[in-house]
Amino acid sequence: MCLASHIGIKIDNGKGGIAITGGDRATLTSAGQYIENNEVHHVDRLKKTYNDLISIGGVGTKGLFNEMYNAAHEAMTFDKPPYTKYPHLAEYLTDEPA
Repeated sequence: MCLASHIGIKIDNGKGGIAITGGDRATLTSAGQYIENNEVHHVDRLKKTYNDLISIGGVGTKGLFNEMYNAAHEAMTFDKPPYTKYPHLAEYLTDEPA
């Protein structure tokens, strides 16, 4: 079990930000990972789309108190947890799913 990951770092690398995933969906065992107190920006200078500032997936992962700015496309993405429904979101956009 990881008690912490990516705490207090500055990301300005031009291609991709911080991503975590973990845990076990089948048993819902928590990964215990988090992204906390980071400054993340300009991660899309080399590739303009689908370079998230922060990406969170899995079970028991979370993001807290992060400063994110200067993103051409997506700022933060999450895996869709099982058994979660998202009805009637982003209905007026053509390129952004909920």
